Amino acid sequence: MLADPQGDELELLLGHPAWKAKYAEFLPLVWAKMRELGVPGGVRDAVPWVRSLPGVVAVRYAQGACPAPGWCVKHEDGASVIWLAASLRGTAQEQFVICHEAIHHFFHPPGSYVFRARDPGAARIYEIQANWGASELKMPSWKFNRLAALWGFDAERLARHFNASFTAAQNRVDGLIRRLLRKGALPNRCPRCGRQLLPSELGCPKCRVMSTLARAVFGPGRGRGAPPRA
Repeated sequence: MLADPQGDELELLLGHPAWKAKYAEFLPLVWAKMRELGVPGGVRDAVPWVRSLPGVVAVRYAQGACPAPGWCVKHEDGASVIWLAASLRGTAQEQFVICHEAIHHFFHPPGSYVFRARDPGAARIYEIQANWGASELKMPSWKFNRLAALWGFDAERLARHFNASFTAAQNRVDGLIRRLLRKGALPNRCPRCGRQLLPSELGCPKCRVMSTLARAVFGPGRGRGAPPRA
């Protein structure tokens, strides 16, 4: 299990053409799996959820020193045993770790998924994909981006809403703000008269049009993430 990528590492990954392609190809698979499992709006409590997943034969807590906060052992027949450090039990971090290991179970080849620093090749890709997928399982982009805009990018409130750790929510907020800055959606302003608006103002009261932030997050086909389909 790899800590959620952030800062320079995340910018490097998302800015590299090869990673963009993998990201663009992988996330729709996660959204499709969420719809298949009946959780397009995200996984509120991952502990009972993971125990009900097809192919997960056991979830075990390891005592003492552990090689990682969590790891997935996937067998050739597709059945998996998910291990978690006992110290995580009942914590917000446990939620993310469970979702991370569930992504390994669903999408990656048989093997033992324990992250080692600077893993080469496919192993590194699998770990980053598991982070992306886990973040989507807990905080689906189509919902997170809109609530973040409505709530003024309040990471604490978002963490409570999605039953996620503050760190995970703050990382997502930081990434969303960076993307909005690159798109020119922030600072928030009126696209017609150019008046600067507060982040909480999603429309210009004078021109009666959506603000740049609102267009980026709420406009048709906008934002990172796909809304669920019936």
